[in-house]
Amino acid sequence: MKQNPLEFSPAGLAHLLTALSGAGYRTATFGEVSAGEVPREKTVLLRHDVDVCMDFAREMAWIEKAQGVRATYFLMLQSPLYNLFSRHSMGALQEICDLGHEIALHFDAEFAVREGKDITQQLQFELRTLGSLVNAPIRAFSFHQPTDDAIALCLAPEGVINTYHPQHMAGFEYLSDSNRGWRKDPLETINGKHDGLQILLHPIWWMSEGPTTEDCWDLAIKRNFESVQEQILETERAYGPARELAVRRAGSGKVTEVGLSETEHVTTRVMDPESLSVWIDRAIQLEQDSGLTPWSRENFLLDLPDKWKLSKWVYCGNSEAPVGYAVISRKSSFSAHIHRFVIGDTGVGVGTAALRNVIESLEGSVFFLTLFTETNSFRVQNFYENNNFKKVLSVGDNFLYIYSF
Repeated sequence: MKQNPLEFSPAGLAHLLTALSGAGYRTATFGEVSAGEVPREKTVLLRHDVDVCMDFAREMAWIEKAQGVRATYFLMLQSPLYNLFSRHSMGALQEICDLGHEIALHFDAEFAVREGKDITQQLQFELRTLGSLVNAPIRAFSFHQPTDDAIALCLAPEGVINTYHPQHMAGFEYLSDSNRGWRKDPLETINGKHDGLQILLHPIWWMSEGPTTEDCWDLAIKRNFESVQEQILETERAYGPARELAVRRAGSGKVTEVGLSETEHVTTRVMDPESLSVWIDRAIQLEQDSGLTPWSRENFLLDLPDKWKLSKWVYCGNSEAPVGYAVISRKSSFSAHIHRFVIGDTGVGVGTAALRNVIESLEGSVFFLTLFTETNSFRVQNFYENNNFKKVLSVGDNFLYIYSF
């Protein structure tokens, strides 16, 4: 198996989409082609099987929208990890549709087999049910973890493309990122002589940014819990305060704790002119690594009201060098503003723990904490919204967020 030449990250996804455009491909949804159709021009069907997390799907949809790409998102009614009918998932589903993408069905045929149900009837039921959620007919389905027996059935509901039907997809070369393993080099395939491509990309591999597939799953479990808890906190007063989830991964006779266990050792220290003179190069490097447009040295050294009292360095564990920082100044007698909040590649949950430390340090001295995010920085927006920041209004190309103490 060839090694993946693309980084599994949002930046890697953008690289892949740019490669498709550069190779002359136009993107189409499955509803825009007919079963067995041979493309008349270079056409790519971007297929996303959403097995795990609706948040990752929504974030991928924003990246594609930013690059003028439409894709088809295949959603499950039988997912063990997300409830498509929940408030959170329905909101993500609507947002994906509003961005111009198409919804299709990710079908778990084994559910029908184990429950003794007729597969054809179950498929029709799920197609109708999903169609009712999006108020539109569903034009395609894909199998979840397809068996040879399921594929051999060649299920073909009228007007619906089966992505595993050999005749339905005859005009499209197939490429998949299954478990982050490419059976064919994606860039070689894209730059080959295929008029039609069907490319399967799973949002979890690109949007969770874990170094391994197991890390991606840990991140997804934690993310799903946080999404579920949002609704619980809004609707169930008996639940009390928010919970923190620590994911423990068992195996090989031992238990490895990931996630919030790392945040137990997150600390913050005051960023003053003396410490900044030592770590300013480190701060600039963290900015560059994060993908942000770095501040100039002049911006770091700029004197702002109470900046040298409120700004923080972030440390994790026994690290001697800061792993991040927050530049904060006072805007009025009752409010403060975060100018920059940057966390390096330190592991799961460190950013959340650091932000909470910052908020705790400000408690009692201000009533409001504000910040700006770019309108297309959906991952950043989700991060702050998951930490109780509220989107207030748009200002040019930015959103203003506010945290109330």
